[in-house]
Amino acid sequence: MKLLGLTIYEWTLVVFTIIIGFVLPKYFFLTTFVLMWVYMISTKRIKSIKRYAISTALAFIWVLLANNFYSYNQNFLTFFGFATFPFFGWAIGLYGMHMFFSGLDEYFKTATFAVRFLLFCFFFWVILLVSESFAFNFFNVQNITSTTYAGIKFCNCLHAPLWMQISYFVLGPLFYLISKLFKIEKFSEE
Repeated sequence: MKLLGLTIYEWTLVVFTIIIGFVLPKYFFLTTFVLMWVYMISTKRIKSIKRYAISTALAFIWVLLANNFYSYNQNFLTFFGFATFPFFGWAIGLYGMHMFFSGLDEYFKTATFAVRFLLFCFFFWVILLVSESFAFNFFNVQNITSTTYAGIKFCNCLHAPLWMQISYFVLGPLFYLISKLFKIEKFSEE
């Protein structure tokens, strides 16, 4: 039995990582990131490994480019000055968004590539804004490097230079297009 493309075992791992987030919040993303790699490698999910490698590579490149613009009001892990919070967040978030969208695959079987792409963008942007809004407004996760920048007014989030805001909205569609290029865009094909 599957729910949004995940088995009960997979949902158990999801719940476990959420519990880790409450018990050891500083290590939530690190734990999730590592557990996802372990799970995919141990179950030999080749397309998932490729997909996760793409999200990890995009996250790494993004944080390398924008690392000087990340400094938080909370004590997140850094690695030789490298901001791990946005790195793990983007790697997990891109892959997770793709899993979510692919879980809806049965509803879009007959849709053209353009329609699927636009739907992915729509879902990605909505989830991005909701996630950023919750992180900023409810969990008080604030990037103190960019607090002087105006955020998106209706959700009071994404307080960053315009180029960073645009990049946030582009990373999801870019991930989808790269996955399509490597012919691994459908989670249900695993």
